[in-house]
Amino acid sequence: MTSNLYQKSLQANIGYTPLSDTPLVLDVTIIASSKNNSSVNVRFTSQGAGGLQLIDASWPPGAIVSLRNVDLSKILVSGTLGNYLLVVGQAP
Repeated sequence: MTSNLYQKSLQANIGYTPLSDTPLVLDVTIIASSKNNSSVNVRFTSQGAGGLQLIDASWPPGAIVSLRNVDLSKILVSGTLGNYLLVVGQAP
């Protein structure tokens, strides 16, 4: 069985921007660069018992987060100039 690898390096912007401009569902690992000068702000939705919930998180420099079966267009990030993220994944 073959698996296509997805890899993207991006710089966080002042305003929230999606990790993908189009719907893209993957199993991913997201790494905040250890050289970032501040945390990266992350915003996404979660389906809970009370319906959709907006979740805000702050990932410090060097944070590593693994997510399964997520739509990257639904994950928004923001940060200060010079903050970078690496997204690596594959189809679920």
